[in-house]
Amino acid sequence: MLTWFLNPKSKCLEWDGSYAANMLAENISLGYQNLIANAEKLDEQIIVVKELDEDEYLNWDRNYLLPVVQLKEFARRELSEYLEGFLIHGSIATLDYSKGWSNLDTYLIVSKGTVYDRDRLITLSEKLLYAFDFNGVQSGK
Repeated sequence: MLTWFLNPKSKCLEWDGSYAANMLAENISLGYQNLIANAEKLDEQIIVVKELDEDEYLNWDRNYLLPVVQLKEFARRELSEYLEGFLIHGSIATLDYSKGWSNLDTYLIVSKGTVYDRDRLITLSEKLLYAFDFNGVQSGK
């Protein structure tokens, strides 16, 4: 449900007015607050992920990969307070993509502070809808 809510497909909620998005965000938030795992100590593993190197991307294929660098900057500026992590993976990350075929694969780790708070979820959803405009990778812009 969280994945769908943070995806452009959820824009259909606007058809019913803002109360629909508020209601769904509230249900997601309450659901996460009540998870059994929340009450237990879970094993934790630290994983270090290499940060996207802007120079490497822009030197590799500036025109094609510039939107990826712009998305990274947007995520750092606009999304970091809502997320624990914003990862780019797949062929764009490894630079073995095929133009016209490969898409941009991302993985978001939503913070507890966001997923437990309806208003923060709604704000994150709005920001992510804006972030979907960084589609130059798919279209070759």
